[in-house]
Amino acid sequence: MNLPLPSHGWMPEADDHTAPHRPAHWVPPGCHKAVGADGQVLYLAQCGVACYPNYGTDPTRRIARHGLCSDCELHVPCPICTREEDELNRLRLR
Repeated sequence: MNLPLPSHGWMPEADDHTAPHRPAHWVPPGCHKAVGADGQVLYLAQCGVACYPNYGTDPTRRIARHGLCSDCELHVPCPICTREEDELNRLRLR
């Protein structure tokens, strides 16, 4: 079953923590999927941790309440850098 995934790519850990807010991890586009013991589809984050899209597409950015995984933060593409690179490539094609 394909679940709606957040466009920002951040999802909470699927691990059964007792803490109120599990860490958020970055799940890149085209990530690997796995099936948990309970049959739930899990997504593997950049750092290798299994995550579940608890908030669906997360239109209200509920993931912001979670702390971010420092390993994943190192691998998230910078949207500003990407826009600048796109603009430079567009200018080069003229």
